[in-house]
Amino acid sequence: AMHYRLISLLALLWQSAAENNLVGSLPWELERLKYLEFLHLPRNNITATIPDRLDFQNLQHLDLKSNQISGTLPTEIGLSQNLRYLNLGSNLLGGSIPTEIGRLTRLEFLSLGFNSFSARVPSQLGYLELAKTIDLSFNQLEGHVPSAVAGLEALQVLRLQRNSLVGNLDADFCSRSFVSFTSDCLSTASSSITCSCCDTCCDEEVCCGTMGCRSAR
Repeated sequence: AMHYRLISLLALLWQSAAENNLVGSLPWELERLKYLEFLHLPRNNITATIPDRLDFQNLQHLDLKSNQISGTLPTEIGLSQNLRYLNLGSNLLGGSIPTEIGRLTRLEFLSLGFNSFSARVPSQLGYLELAKTIDLSFNQLEGHVPSAVAGLEALQVLRLQRNSLVGNLDADFCSRSFVSFTSDCLSTASSSITCSCCDTCCDEEVCCGTMGCRSAR
């Protein structure tokens, strides 16, 4: 059903079907929609993987949050260089965040939260100079947060909580201000985050965000 609803309009510029009970995979034929600028399909029941053949050179808005998309984020995501909004949160995606995401230099909003991304946070996020929001929360990321992320002058919201990130963020991140900055700075683990400027701290148990966490200040 989704194939016919999306693929029949080959000159489509704008497609929204939020909370529309769409079921199935993302067909590779989507690549025929060369002029697609807006694809908004959150809170459906879309499964399978993101096709690695997609090349949306005109796409500006991609929202697939709250589905059941699995697999990895293809390196081809870097081909969609007109993207300004990318939300893949609350899915079943895993593997590493591809370094090619740094090619999305027009991106203003990035959410990869509530997935199973692992390995390190790519330093190439530092190329996203227009990014206002970056959400990497509730994954399995590890290692240090690249200092290049702190240099993003437009960045207002940074969510890093519920990962296995380590290090002291004060030197790189606390010389600037954020509207919202959340990390695991209440964790009692031997390797954890130190952040004196985070407005919200989380621990390794229950306390995080709006669930009763005390402020880091």
